[in-house]
Amino acid sequence: GIPHNSAHGQVFGYDGMRLEATLGLADGGAMQVRRRKGRGRTLADGGKLALYPEGGDLVAGLATRLYFEARTPKGKPADVAGRVVDGSGAVLARFRTEHEGRGRVAFTPQKAGRAYTVALDEPAGVTDLYALPEVLKEGFVVTPLADTFRAGRPVKLTVSSTAAGEARVALSLRERELASCPLDLRAGEPHEVVLTPPRTADGVARVTVYDAAGMPRAERLVFLRPERELA
Repeated sequence: GIPHNSAHGQVFGYDGMRLEATLGLADGGAMQVRRRKGRGRTLADGGKLALYPEGGDLVAGLATRLYFEARTPKGKPADVAGRVVDGSGAVLARFRTEHEGRGRVAFTPQKAGRAYTVALDEPAGVTDLYALPEVLKEGFVVTPLADTFRAGRPVKLTVSSTAAGEARVALSLRERELASCPLDLRAGEPHEVVLTPPRTADGVARVTVYDAAGMPRAERLVFLRPERELA
């Protein structure tokens, strides 16, 4: 569990939490400060848990990552831990927030439709189940191998599809295409891709997967760090 005297305890508002501090005075003395915290508001009191499939969609049979963000009713980050479960209650994956109420969890949905939910184990007292977005029967998944890349260096990622066939993946910045690569995909198998942007391109870029008809089917933002960063 979360210790009553931890920073997380303040977020979730444990009853009877006591804060203590010692203040140094100008004359060399010290003053002890104590404050007793009553029960605050928690995620169980009406906070929000937002769920974002990487690339835009959950696709049956394709490994993916689900990003999540937890907020208290006042909009502050909340630390949570929980499970991705199917209709029978079987656990597909477990997760915990990593930073500022955000995190991600990897799993492979097997059934199309609205077959999966998220159940929270921490904080205690949250009984709601959070429905995942609908799982598609067919589609594409794109997964960068890192969240940030150096400008001018290779951007490495994988692309998967439920059907074999041709596709194309492109890296764009401010509506300008920086690099692209044709794909010959095999059904259900991740295809490794390397796209190299110019050294002058930095900022938030977009990776887009297009199907054989040229329609965008999956997208993911990546950050291109400047080649030379300020110290």
